[in-house]
Amino acid sequence: MKKLDLGQTLGILANVGVIAGIVFLGVELRQNNELLVAQASFARFSIERERRERVMESPEYADLVIKARSDAPLSESERLRMTVASSDILDSWIWQFRELQAGRLPDGYRSACVA
Repeated sequence: MKKLDLGQTLGILANVGVIAGIVFLGVELRQNNELLVAQASFARFSIERERRERVMESPEYADLVIKARSDAPLSESERLRMTVASSDILDSWIWQFRELQAGRLPDGYRSACVA
């Protein structure tokens, strides 16, 4: 068997260190990705919860939604509020569709928009 000199031994140890570093980096990246997915999921949850709270905390807004759903005539101000609310929900759905298409939302993800 051939003896390894000090330079070869250090080279082998350095290579093992590099491989261990790459493995560690992979583990860290996976943990970071899982954290980012969890943060994005919580952000989506918060947005949906804020929409529901808007209806619960504002009787005027709830009445406006009911009035609009019953096809009652709306004032200019009411029509503007419903247009903005509807645009907000539509923008959210478009974003969710794009995220689903890109594979960044879990399978079976469903929005619970109000209005």
